[in-house]
Amino acid sequence: MNEKELSREHILNEVRNSSHNKIKVAITDIDGVLRGKLMRKDKFLSAVEGGFGFCDVVFGWDSSDVAYDNATYTGWHTGYPDAQARIDLSTFRLVPWEDDVPFFLADFVNAEEKPLGFVREVCSKQLRLNLKRWAINHSSLRSLNGSILLKRQTIYTPKDLQIRSHLHPACSAIPF
Repeated sequence: MNEKELSREHILNEVRNSSHNKIKVAITDIDGVLRGKLMRKDKFLSAVEGGFGFCDVVFGWDSSDVAYDNATYTGWHTGYPDAQARIDLSTFRLVPWEDDVPFFLADFVNAEEKPLGFVREVCSKQLRLNLKRWAINHSSLRSLNGSILLKRQTIYTPKDLQIRSHLHPACSAIPF
């Protein structure tokens, strides 16, 4: 689902009418791992309008949750404060293996509500995520893939098969 398919109001109505009392929200950390939280529905709807705080520890630890000892942006020296985040409504999904709980991605923003610049520079995986979002919203882009097909051909004559009692005929893979 993207913004072209669902309007902001439609997405918010989906959340309001959801049987779930909590909404999943996630941000990618410095390694590209999703770090999330469950928000009460009313908190989520408030966060859509005004943003919300999300601990910036995601810039100070690795994918095994071990704190970096040389981090400069955040760490024990800053107390791992909350950073302002904004929910991206265009990322709305229902999580099918969790009874269709609503799910959204969010981005860290600065005081001017713009994405944190260093996040885009430091977190190449975050940049790839944003490129993926851009590609999803531009329907003229299509993915391409290919496959290799193999044809199996036996190399035995009927007499050879009779001698072998039709067991374990050898096959050769021949591309076509």
